[in-house]
Amino acid sequence: MTSQARRRRRMMARFVGSGYVVFAFVAIPQFAVSAPAVASWFDPVAALAVFGPGFALLAATFYGSMRPLTWLSTCCVLGYFVAIGLWFVAFTGNRGVDPEVVSWLTSITDLPPLVAILSRPFWQAGVVLAGSVGGRIAILAVGRGGGFDERGIIDSLNVGVFGAFFILAFAIALRSGEMFDDSRIEALAASSRAAAATARNAERARFDGVVHDSVIAVLNAVRADTHDPRLPAQAAAAIAALDAVAAPQSSEQAVPRAEVLARLRTIATSVDERIQLQVSQRSPDETTSDFVEFGYPSDIVQAIVEAAGEALRNSVLHAGEQASRAMLVDTDSDSVWVSVVDDGDGFDPDAVAPERLGLRVSVAERMAGIAGGSSTVTSARGEGTVVDVMWTRP
Repeated sequence: MTSQARRRRRMMARFVGSGYVVFAFVAIPQFAVSAPAVASWFDPVAALAVFGPGFALLAATFYGSMRPLTWLSTCCVLGYFVAIGLWFVAFTGNRGVDPEVVSWLTSITDLPPLVAILSRPFWQAGVVLAGSVGGRIAILAVGRGGGFDERGIIDSLNVGVFGAFFILAFAIALRSGEMFDDSRIEALAASSRAAAATARNAERARFDGVVHDSVIAVLNAVRADTHDPRLPAQAAAAIAALDAVAAPQSSEQAVPRAEVLARLRTIATSVDERIQLQVSQRSPDETTSDFVEFGYPSDIVQAIVEAAGEALRNSVLHAGEQASRAMLVDTDSDSVWVSVVDDGDGFDPDAVAPERLGLRVSVAERMAGIAGGSSTVTSARGEGTVVDVMWTRP
């Protein structure tokens, strides 16, 4: 049971426990009215059996454990039916001061099923309601001396119907809360699974991207011209990239820009093979050596790549089959900017339901969670979508 579910049950138990306190004050004046009909020992014994567990239930709601609430609710139900049974034992055959007030037990018919719903299934609470209504009918029939008259039966059934609405309301509230908790837990689990899958894909992207963009690029350059003066720098850059792949990643470890571009390219093509990846012309040529002189924190790079990948996946899902998309990348020593653009159906960002987790959690909240990170979503119906993912070194 989740903490929210425990809190809901605790508040409902407190409500029912307060009902026992209120009905105790209602029942006390009836003791004297109905006293001639029962033995003198009945009222104190029955009051203890009925109201004792109810008062204890109210007190238990102010403590941490839920276990006392479970068995105290059962005690409340059993105490009421024990009191009904004792009434027939204690009945003297006399009539009370007011013939209409046979016993104070008939005024709390709806409390036992209400407390039962806190720890029992709905159908069991229904059985308790039927039993308490039946007990009320029997007490009225015996106490008034007229047998099972129509008035007593109809009056008791009305009380039962009134109580059934409360039981149903309690059951719906508890069930709705459980469904909400289950949905929330499933959403969190799905997010965790997606994050784990993204991490695996990002790790795979590191290897694939470095091999494709560094090693193969150097080999192609060697085959084209073995005397190219840039080859030593390119080879050194490729070796550095391979060393970075082999070394354990930490948030303080710098990721070379070539690897950043490789990861973005790999995740982009894994989502949409037709996507266009454009690197800003003001970014230094990734085949030169100056791009390895600085890098970006690995956790920042991972967040950017994952956010860009989610933006692409969202575009594939919602932009429409005929939409084309592109990824624009702009980098310098202290910033990375990635823009995912499509010419698809577009949408109204303000109309997105709160439970939709895609762009909000995987892009906006992810980028907002890193120092210097930010994102924007620009879209309108029929005008495509632009998702910008930005990071500036603090």
